[in-house]
Amino acid sequence: MGRHLAPTRSRAVLIGVAEYTHPEVPEIPAATTNIEDLAQALTAPEGGAFGPEDCISIANPNDSARVGEVIGRAAREATDVLLVYYAGHGMVDQYGRLHLALTSSDPRNLRWTSVPFAMLREEILETSARARILILDCCFSGRAFEAMSNGPGLVAGQVQIRGTYTVTSTTANETSYAPVGHRNTAFTASLLTVADETPGLTLDELYYRTDQLLRASGYPNPQRRSIDLAGELRLFGRTDDESRYRRAADNGDDDAMTVLGALLMEQGKSDEAEIWFRRAADEGHIYAMTVLGNLLMERDEPGEAEIRYRQAAHDGATDVMTVLGWLLHTRGEPGEAETWWRRAADNGDTDAMTFLGFLLEKQGEHREAETWFRRAADNSDIYAMAILGNLLMERDEPGDAEIWYRRAAEKADTFSMFNLGVLLEGQKKFVEAEIWYRRAAENGDPDSMFNLGSLLEGRKESGEAEVWYRRAAECGHIFSMFNLGVVLEGRGEPGEAEVWYRRAAECGHTFSMFNLQVVLERRGEHGEAQTWLHYLAQGVLKQVDDNYRNPNSSSPTD
Repeated sequence: MGRHLAPTRSRAVLIGVAEYTHPEVPEIPAATTNIEDLAQALTAPEGGAFGPEDCISIANPNDSARVGEVIGRAAREATDVLLVYYAGHGMVDQYGRLHLALTSSDPRNLRWTSVPFAMLREEILETSARARILILDCCFSGRAFEAMSNGPGLVAGQVQIRGTYTVTSTTANETSYAPVGHRNTAFTASLLTVADETPGLTLDELYYRTDQLLRASGYPNPQRRSIDLAGELRLFGRTDDESRYRRAADNGDDDAMTVLGALLMEQGKSDEAEIWFRRAADEGHIYAMTVLGNLLMERDEPGEAEIRYRQAAHDGATDVMTVLGWLLHTRGEPGEAETWWRRAADNGDTDAMTFLGFLLEKQGEHREAETWFRRAADNSDIYAMAILGNLLMERDEPGDAEIWYRRAAEKADTFSMFNLGVLLEGQKKFVEAEIWYRRAAENGDPDSMFNLGSLLEGRKESGEAEVWYRRAAECGHIFSMFNLGVVLEGRGEPGEAEVWYRRAAECGHTFSMFNLQVVLERRGEHGEAQTWLHYLAQGVLKQVDDNYRNPNSSSPTD
C-alpha cells in the first residue's frame, strides 16, 4: 500500500484542449497550462511518479485517431500504472453519452468530431497495467462513472474494474469551472495546490484534500471511485522521508499520522501502521477512520470496523455512509441501513440511491423505490437504468422501459442489451433485436446467445445458429443444450446430439429426456430408454400435481 510508482513501467497521457473552432464552443485557456503544470509535477526529479519520456502531453488535438494512437500505445506499454488525464469541454449527445471535445468538435456531430468516452474506456479496460487512473476535468465528467461499471459497487462505491481509480471534477450533470484569468481550472488548480503543499499523499488523501479545498472555495465537489488498493498509490512528491512524517505525527499532525501509516503498510509493518491509523482516527481524521475500517473488515472484524465507519459517517463521509448501510443491511438491520442510505442518497451518492431503491422495493414501497431508481438513473447509474426498465416492464409500460433499457444498453450493460432485444423481438423488430442480442452474446451472455441462435435458426441459418447454441451450451445454458442436440440430430449426428440431450436431461429438462429416450430406443438400449421415460413421466406428473395444488403458479416452459 502507498507505494510510489515505477517510472519505467508506468505511462501517463495528458490531454488539454484550450482552442475550439466551432463558434458556439468557448475556449478554455487554462486547459493547456493544466497539462504543462501537471506534467511538471508528475515528472519532478524530487519524487514524481513518471519519467519525462513516459509522460506524454497532447495540446489542442484535432484528430481523434491521433489521440487514440497515443493512448493505445501507452496502454500497451504500461505494466505498472496507466494514467489518463483530460482537460477541456465534456459534451453530451442526445443519448446522454459523454464525449471529450477536440479543437474541431461540433456539438451537433459529436460522434465523428470528438473522442467518445466509450472508446477511451475500452483502451483503459484492455491495458495489462496493474492499476489505471483516470482524471477528467470537464463538464459532465461524472458521467464517466456510468461507463466504468456495469453495476453498483457492493463495498465503498467500488466499480467492477480491477485496480481502477477514477476522479472527475463534477457530477454527471454539473459544469466544471475555469475562472477567467487564472492559470489553471478550479479543479486542477486545487489538485496541484494540495500536491505541492503536502508531498507524498496517496490518491485517496489527495482527493479528500482537493475536495475540501474546492468546497471552501465554493466550487462543485469532485467525485471519485476506487477499487482494490488503487487509492493508496502516490503520484506526487517523495514518499521515502519517513522521519519527516514521523516527527510531524509525534507532534500531533493527524495528516502525517495517516501518511506514516500508509508508508508503514508499504514496508509490510501493518501492526505499526494500524497504530498510526488508530491515532489519526481518534483525532478525527476521516480518511484514517475509513482506512482503519477497511483494514478491520479485511481482518474479519466487522464489529470494530462498524465503529470506525460510524465515526467517519457521522463526520460527513458520504461514501462511508453507503458502506455502513451495506454492513448493517447484511447484518439484518434494514431500518438503520435505510437511515444511512437515505443520508448518503440525499448527499448525492448514486450507489446509496440504488441500494435504497432495492430496500424500498423489497418493503413494498414501489413508488418511492422507483423515485430513487430514477434519481440514480438520472445520475447515470447503469444498474439503476436497468432495474428501472424492469420495473416499467412489470407495470406493462414497454415504451418507457425501452428508453431506460436502451440508455443502459448503449452504455454497455449486457443484461439491458438482452432485455432490449427481447422487447424489440416482441415488437417484431427482428433486425434491431438481433443487433442487441449479438452485442450481449459477444459480451458472454448465454441467454442472448440462445435467443440469437433461435433468430438465426428461424431464418434457416442453422450453421451460425449452431455456433451460438454451442457457446451457450458450453456455458451451461440448458435450453441451448437441447436446441444444439436438435440441430445435430437433424444433421445426422445422433452421437453428439445424445451428449447434449443427456446433459440437459440430467439438469431436469423434460424435452431433452424425451428426445434422449427416443435416441436410446432407436439404438436398442431399451432399459436406459425406459429409465428416462420414467423420469419424464415423474417430472410431468409432479408439474401437474404442483399446478393442481397451486393453480396460480406458472407452468415451467421448455
